[in-house]
Amino acid sequence: MNELVAAAADIQELMEAHGWKFCFIGGLAVQAWSEPRYTKDVDLTLLY
Repeated sequence: MNELVAAAADIQELMEAHGWKFCFIGGLAVQAWSEPRYTKDVDLTLLY
């Protein structure tokens, strides 16, 4: 899971560097707002 969080942090840094609005969705977002569950990818949506 630590590798997944590190990947998400890298993606967040890239998005913020470009000034793009985004949010994480899927299993990673559920980790923050609900019960823990297994996920092996990072999903996000790009907002405009």
